[in-house]
Amino acid sequence: GMTELALGTEVTPEQLEYLGTIKHAADSLLTLINDILDLSKIEAGHLALDTIPFSLRDMVGDTVRTLSSIAIDKGLTLTMNIDDDVFDGVIGDPGRLRQVLVNLIGNAIKFTHVGSIQLSVSVDEVLGDNRIRLGFSITDTGIGIPKSKQEAIFAAFAQVDGSSTRAYGGTGLGLTIANQIATAMGGELTVESAVGRGTTFAFDAVFGSLEHDDALGVELDVSSADIVVLVVSSDSERRRALTEVCRQGSLSPVACETPRDAAARRRSIQASADVKRAILLDTVDSVADATALDGIEELKGMPVVVLGTSGQRGDGAFMTKLGISGYLTRPVSPSDIIEAIRLVAADEPPGELVTKHWLRERRPRLNVLLADDSATNRQLAVRLLEKRGHCVAVACNGLEAYEALAVSDFDVVLMDVQMPVLDGLKATERIREREALHGGRIPIVALTAHAMEGDRQRCLDAGMDAYVSKPFIAEELFATVENLGRYGANGCEPPPEPEQLPEGGSWIESGLMQFGGSIELLGEIAGLFRQEYPDLMSRIGEGIDAAAMVDVAKAAHTLKGSSSVIGATTVQTLAAELEQAAKVDDLELATARYRELTTVLAGLEDTLQEVEEKASRAMAGQV
Repeated sequence: GMTELALGTEVTPEQLEYLGTIKHAADSLLTLINDILDLSKIEAGHLALDTIPFSLRDMVGDTVRTLSSIAIDKGLTLTMNIDDDVFDGVIGDPGRLRQVLVNLIGNAIKFTHVGSIQLSVSVDEVLGDNRIRLGFSITDTGIGIPKSKQEAIFAAFAQVDGSSTRAYGGTGLGLTIANQIATAMGGELTVESAVGRGTTFAFDAVFGSLEHDDALGVELDVSSADIVVLVVSSDSERRRALTEVCRQGSLSPVACETPRDAAARRRSIQASADVKRAILLDTVDSVADATALDGIEELKGMPVVVLGTSGQRGDGAFMTKLGISGYLTRPVSPSDIIEAIRLVAADEPPGELVTKHWLRERRPRLNVLLADDSATNRQLAVRLLEKRGHCVAVACNGLEAYEALAVSDFDVVLMDVQMPVLDGLKATERIREREALHGGRIPIVALTAHAMEGDRQRCLDAGMDAYVSKPFIAEELFATVENLGRYGANGCEPPPEPEQLPEGGSWIESGLMQFGGSIELLGEIAGLFRQEYPDLMSRIGEGIDAAAMVDVAKAAHTLKGSSSVIGATTVQTLAAELEQAAKVDDLELATARYRELTTVLAGLEDTLQEVEEKASRAMAGQV
């Protein structure tokens, strides 16, 4: 989430490349973690695969680039080879495919000390109904797998070396998950290996094809989408980034390289009448490319948002004359792109050219009630929403939120799930019961660090309307709040702009990036965490002394969430392990993690204080 904020600031092209790589790597890791958490669903036979169009070469190339730095650090060569006859435009689940590749390539890097790893992709078979079977193989020059162990490695929690002194880490879940995903995709995962001679893992998978003419009539599954966006850009990196922006804004993107490619993809989307369509055109020459788009019959009537490198006098009038619906010049935030697309694709579009200035002037300012027991989480959410122009009131538990709604009007509620006194689920149930008696319904958004599908369903069953995971992705938070609260806006005065980093504050700048460049926010978040964690540690210590594991788990959960906001990953990991130990009544492990946390937090104290002091001097213009 903090990388999202950094990408929205003014950065150099080199910094943009680095931040983009960080984001792509983080996305891959988050996908992998969520899939592992979802292992029980996979093993129960309820694995659901997406059916969306994507660029195979872009996805594979992105995966290899993400892992190449790890290979280089070990002195290895990581290469990929995609046969010329492999269709680039395919229909399937890119996230699940990426997960399998990350797992297999990661294993190859782990078990290879000298030599190389190569990923190869080929066409195994052209099937009927516009489908193809692709073959993927990952070959390394590593240590190899004994013949006697090759069947066992696909079992859950199995390791080639299962001894307590094994040289290689890992849970033993990766190959089990990869094998089941390959099976769900219509293929099979196999292994060929010899000790000392390397290993080849291979799997095949069936995809829909968008590459040849007879495939263009295939019906893409967009039944759950409300807006399908044809993302048109000749630059593969920008096309991929814009596609991800659309996904985070709950839109359904279809990547296209050229306007003609967009026309072909347009014919391939046979969605229901309720599904809206729009075009996002990323362009170097706004005038020429918009004119070319206007001349394509298949795209006429679709609302178009153009992203221009820089605006020239008269561009706006020309875009209006062409019938373009939105014209956004760089730099532009992801939230502006999402909002512009939703506006132009609405049943009642604005009827005038949507620009960045137009969005700022007409953006609804909502009254938001935020309920969260973590002071650090509250402050981050408040400042993000206030910078967006919304008014935010806070409650520290579910009971306070319930009482606040009885005396004040709000447009939307952000409700943490785990809170003391009254948790988010019970508070929501009480709110819905009161509404059933007195009328009305306020949108309630669940805030939780849980990632399991069952937890999401519990929130919806309690009467919540949407779900946002913590730590926040800023654009997801904005899109959810504004989509739910837009039509009930009471209106409020926007807060003053926060002070920004003065020139010369390079030391603080790297830390400020994650908080959108706000001096105040950096100091406040560091200060709030310093104030909050001693009380949490005291509650944990008292709970351990009294063997009150429920109290320990609650305090550890709050500490885990607060530390994730400031990026204290060691504290976050230890707090998570402490929470789990408390939940299973493991007093010995809980005590050990508590002692480790005490040491780590003592070392962190000086750093937090230094951040506060430097932020304070920066505000005074002394840095």
